Amino acid sequence: MKIEPNRKSRWKTRNEFMSGVLRHLERLAATFANKWTAYGTIVLLQWLRISGIWNYRDLAPGDTANYFQDAYAWYAYGRLTITYSPLYTAFYGSLLGIYNDAYFVTVLHRVLIVLSLAPLILAAMRRVLPPGLAWLAAAWWVVLPINFDSAYEVHLFATIPLLVAVLLLAQGSVYARGAAVGTLLASSLLVRNEHILAVVVLILILAVRRLIIRDAASTEHVPWKQLVVAYATPIILAVLMTGYFHAHARDSAARFYPVASLRHSMNVCQAYAFGYKQRHPEWQPSPWTESMRYSSSERPRISNRHLSSSSLRGIARSTMYI
Repeated sequence: MKIEPNRKSRWKTRNEFMSGVLRHLERLAATFANKWTAYGTIVLLQWLRISGIWNYRDLAPGDTANYFQDAYAWYAYGRLTITYSPLYTAFYGSLLGIYNDAYFVTVLHRVLIVLSLAPLILAAMRRVLPPGLAWLAAAWWVVLPINFDSAYEVHLFATIPLLVAVLLLAQGSVYARGAAVGTLLASSLLVRNEHILAVVVLILILAVRRLIIRDAASTEHVPWKQLVVAYATPIILAVLMTGYFHAHARDSAARFYPVASLRHSMNVCQAYAFGYKQRHPEWQPSPWTESMRYSSSERPRISNRHLSSSSLRGIARSTMYI
């Protein structure tokens, strides 16, 4: 088939364009193959994205205001509430030692959390993508408002131990795996209790890997004593850290389960209420503050000890709708 001259010139132009794009991508990959360049630029990009936060960000009501009360108690009296993310509260309150101003510290602790997440996201992306694409994926994370301008900082803070655990697991050594278990356990005890599910799943996976799937001919053979040390040490450290915060708690250990149960029951109810409002726009109350104002036929009976069959059906409907 004979190609007309004009079509030949168009094909040539397209090929030159694609060649130029590929050359730029190769330069990009070479640039971000250097770790210092990649991590430095991603943190810089995140800072540029949020640099005007002190001019535009207001104090948030709700969870942040409640956590600030505990944070101030930690700063002023060395006491906190053990059932409400004590590690986050201690971090928040400790910043009051830098400058005793509620607005400054509230914005500062968000900035520090966000700037910590950016390199962690990049490190996770570099585990699964080439350096150039990993940087672009991390850049997409840092520029999206939902990832730095979420309603409450505690949820951003809870992402940090999860990413740390993922990066530790990627190291491949038995000590890194033990550290990952300890990190998730500390997170479940001191940040978000629901992370205990991740601890249980991870332990099961590691146990199956050790006992069933591991190839007998593999060069990796860890003696049981070394295995115990690798896992017991970070777990003991997590328990000791939890004990330290319990010793400085304003609430007693006996109240931990009732308060935690109420807290998680309310969380589930709020999530259900949010889905209910999406399915029933005529329902006007706030799903966050008025989640109990359902009709008796729709409101789920939820607690940590009991889930009725009607509750499970309601939650299933809400989940399928999402």
